[in-house]
Amino acid sequence: MLPPSSDSDSDEEEVPRQKKVGQSATAGMMPPNSSSEESESDDEPAQVQLTRREREQLEAQKAAEPDPEQMRKDMEKLALIRAKREADAAKRIAKDGWDRMKPMSESNHPPGMQWP
Repeated sequence: MLPPSSDSDSDEEEVPRQKKVGQSATAGMMPPNSSSEESESDDEPAQVQLTRREREQLEAQKAAEPDPEQMRKDMEKLALIRAKREADAAKRIAKDGWDRMKPMSESNHPPGMQWP
């Protein structure tokens, strides 16, 4: 037994629906975003789709200009580091007689060693 319908009056007024039989009106047509339409219009360049990795590489290449204040601070730190390294090298040369941190050469080798 079927449950009672809430629209008992509408059963008589309902018009039976007719289903379309056959093919769709757009059968055989290309979708609107097809690539053939893009190739026909040469007016605007085709937009290239980039992968996430390619987009990140492009963003990394577009390095932002550092502000002048930060650049000045970095250059001061670099000057301090260079001065410290030079002082350390002078101390090593005074203590050991040669700078063991530099490559061996005719002018930089341990004392008492014959340079080839």
